Amino acid sequence: MTPTHRPPPLWPLALALAATLFLVRTEAQLILLAIALAALFYAAARTFAAGDSLARPGEARRDEARPAGPMNALDGAGLAQPDDPAARTMHRPAQLILYFPATRSALLAIATLIVLFGNVAFSTLPSTSLWFAWILGLFPLAYLLGITALARGAHPAGLQCATGALLTLLAVWGVIEWLRFGGRSNGPFLDLNAFGALFYLAVPGVFLALARARNWRARVALIAVLALMLWALFATVSRGAIGVLLLMLPPLLIGLRRAAMPWRAPAAILLVLTGLAWGTVRYLPDAPVTREVVNLAGDQSTQDRLAMWRSTLAMWRERPVTGQGLGSYKLHYLHHRTLADRGSNGNLAHNDYLQLLAEAGPLALAILILAGVCTLVLAGRLWQRMGPAHDRRRRGAALTGWVAVLPVLGLFVHATVNFIFYVAPLALLAGLLLARARHAAGPVPLRPVRLAAHPRLAGAAYGLAASLAVGAITLDWLASQAFDAQNRWPLFAERRTDPLARYQMATAFAALRPHHVATQQALTTSAIDLALTERNGPTGAIWAGLAVTHARHWLSASRGNPYVYDAMGQLLWHFPSLAPHMAPDFPERPDDILALAVTRHPANPSHRLRLAQLLADQGEPTHALETLLDALPWSRISMPPERVAAWQQLLREAMTLAEATGDRRWAADLARMVQRFDPENATAERLLTHSPDATAPVAEASMTAP
Repeated sequence: MTPTHRPPPLWPLALALAATLFLVRTEAQLILLAIALAALFYAAARTFAAGDSLARPGEARRDEARPAGPMNALDGAGLAQPDDPAARTMHRPAQLILYFPATRSALLAIATLIVLFGNVAFSTLPSTSLWFAWILGLFPLAYLLGITALARGAHPAGLQCATGALLTLLAVWGVIEWLRFGGRSNGPFLDLNAFGALFYLAVPGVFLALARARNWRARVALIAVLALMLWALFATVSRGAIGVLLLMLPPLLIGLRRAAMPWRAPAAILLVLTGLAWGTVRYLPDAPVTREVVNLAGDQSTQDRLAMWRSTLAMWRERPVTGQGLGSYKLHYLHHRTLADRGSNGNLAHNDYLQLLAEAGPLALAILILAGVCTLVLAGRLWQRMGPAHDRRRRGAALTGWVAVLPVLGLFVHATVNFIFYVAPLALLAGLLLARARHAAGPVPLRPVRLAAHPRLAGAAYGLAASLAVGAITLDWLASQAFDAQNRWPLFAERRTDPLARYQMATAFAALRPHHVATQQALTTSAIDLALTERNGPTGAIWAGLAVTHARHWLSASRGNPYVYDAMGQLLWHFPSLAPHMAPDFPERPDDILALAVTRHPANPSHRLRLAQLLADQGEPTHALETLLDALPWSRISMPPERVAAWQQLLREAMTLAEATGDRRWAADLARMVQRFDPENATAERLLTHSPDATAPVAEASMTAP
């Protein structure tokens, strides 16, 4: 190990973890990513650069060994030596020494970061890809920080206690949520499966601490914490998290025995607590949720996953080399979704390997698989060091690494059926645990790199780069807040109501973050609103032309975005003189543009409604009716509450068109569907009165009204 004077602090890592634990839902939480990145940049500065490895004029470096010799032996008597190192550094310029782990795993981590951030240049959604590059990069970045800090003598006890306290608080949250609402708990997380993964990461460490506890107070406290973690895990009723826990238990107990630790009593406690946690969740509620655990093939969740994976492969085939871009899954899944997926919201693929293939190409997938293989090799190395051929101290250190590497292996398994490394706290914890395991497997050599630049100049450059990175995320967060209808800040809410003020605000954000999707959307829609307001005035055509320009930027910031086509179709509908200026990004007919919006997002009823209204306005009511009827099978998939009203309006419009075209059978069928949510609708009542014996000619899947 390369000697350094002062071990780096680990508290910034605890701060980053606390921030990422709540970075799991929307763009409104991007400020938490900025806070986490700021903490990690500070940790990197203190970890990779030794605080006292500067050779200042007149001062020897304290981490540099002094040459042995008889002259140096007189230093203790206070005699000045002409060959003193301080004298040799009087005229040497100051230097900065950086320390990097000289291991193959560190090179793999660096290569991972390069691939993740390099993918942004090829992304169809570059702004979002930058966020996800940071989120996915938390895994290799935390590993590099952790392994370097430990090699430089950092003490992990404080970070372990802080992590344990944070996870305990979330376990309490999950248990209270389960007790209060019943069913399943997911705490602040987007998904209950990722929430369950958080607790199986903690179980092995708490179990080892229990096995090593020497007084009864510590044992009682650790038993309580272990019971709480298991209870919170089972309260999620996540079959993936529970399955990983059950897979971990045998190697965890066998590892304790192999390391010559007392294992019978701790093993009995762990098994009893696991059974109690399962029994509590299974038998105490009046209506326990068990189908997710016991029925793997028959539930809708499994069918939805299979459908999503097929759609993910279709998404990858569109761009098989570079992928669509990190974080772009939600956008492109709108086009590739099939009717077989009825229950998902389409945010993530529920398989990190397939999603990474579709978003970043085969190179990123190969790196993730290689990381899993290296983790398995590390586990084998720790297993060997726990054997009887090694001394007790080394076996104990290997056991510490063993309980750290097991849950990371569990994450790699869990990632085959869920999104794991896309969840910021799980990625960060995985990197830290893997660093702890690697440090326990043997010495980590550090390679010093001397920079010729002055330390202050290097520090200023690093601070500027870190500020730009954090500032970019912060600006994206502010822009997301500015154009979010749910945001009630007076600074933004008042400007959103006025199209001109909204346009000016979007222009200011676009000057700093030109690829931010919400900003480009606000520019385009504001220009369209102003163009429609001044449609008959002298500035209407000018605003319409600006809208086309901004729409091109919007499309380049989110290629394939159906909402761009929807907006441009409406604009061209009202301003047909723009047709010669639409190419090459858009067709020259408004119905063709709106048809692209429908193709890119067939499950959105609003796109079909506008296309049908345009077709009816052009004198094609039969074609308009067919457009609306084609949407009926999509009404069976899950939808957000705000989309229900659009579906109901679609059914009303289809009923009216069916009556206008003389299609009596469809008119009666649609009238029945309308009466399910609007029993007083006069048109539906009249149609059913005149056609009492009409039968439904469509399948049940098309007859469900939202």
